[in-house]
Amino acid sequence: MKKNNSNYKINTSLEFRTNKEQKGHRKFTFGIVFGIGVVMLACVCVLLLLREYDFDIDNLIGRTPETTETSETTVITPTLEGSATFLLVCSDDDSKYLHHAAIANVSLSEGKIRIYTLDAEDVVQANGFNGSLSKHLSHGGMVQLRSAVESLTGVTVSRYIRATDSSFKGLIKIFGGVPCNVKEKVRYSVDGVGYIIEKGEQTLTPDISYKYMYYLSQRNENKPETMSGFLSDMLCAFLTQENYAKADKIFKSLVNILDTDISAFDFSNNKVSLGQFIAETEGTKAELVKNTDSFNRQYE
Repeated sequence: MKKNNSNYKINTSLEFRTNKEQKGHRKFTFGIVFGIGVVMLACVCVLLLLREYDFDIDNLIGRTPETTETSETTVITPTLEGSATFLLVCSDDDSKYLHHAAIANVSLSEGKIRIYTLDAEDVVQANGFNGSLSKHLSHGGMVQLRSAVESLTGVTVSRYIRATDSSFKGLIKIFGGVPCNVKEKVRYSVDGVGYIIEKGEQTLTPDISYKYMYYLSQRNENKPETMSGFLSDMLCAFLTQENYAKADKIFKSLVNILDTDISAFDFSNNKVSLGQFIAETEGTKAELVKNTDSFNRQYE
């Protein structure tokens, strides 16, 4: 006889249980399943309750939550403090004649520039040499003149800037001229050559600016304008936000034509403060003062 095994499964596990054992087993199995269900239901209820009170379930199960980072940039404007005093000089190329000298105090904390005019013929002793400021320049250059000015005024000079006959026009050219109010029609001659500068508001070209500077530097108490007044106009025209935007280029051009001890480090170290000072004072002309009482608060 052939047996067909395709419809049969062989149970290799054989157990013998009495009716009482089978009933006990069923009760035990039901108890375990029921207990697991109760525990799971309780866990779900607890989790829902915790979520209701803003409990972070991600922290409970150890999952790192996804965060969206937002960055905000806070610009802190520094408070400007201190001041610096600059010796401003205009002379001939050979340092024999001092056309004009002034000290300008730049007060960052006050937002002011003060200019005190020096007389080239004032006599003072410095470094063992006695003579006029003009003589000090010809005797020992800007270093000697700086010492003489400090002895004369009692003011510590932070840095000096000198323009000469040949560099003055280049200085004005860098800034594109000087807006100026010529208070009266100017007529004068130099070496037999006559010059005329019309009265009124105008932008002086480099050449006319040089001629006007030369005219103002002459010793004439009747002039309605002074060289320091013209210097104030120049600073007002130069210290603008438009020029500050190209400050690096301008500084490189200036140090190539002017005699100055302002270094690249000085410029970079104070550039931000200069920009803030210009933003706060643009269009304000320097104050012409008759003493140097406020000049001794040095830049910190």
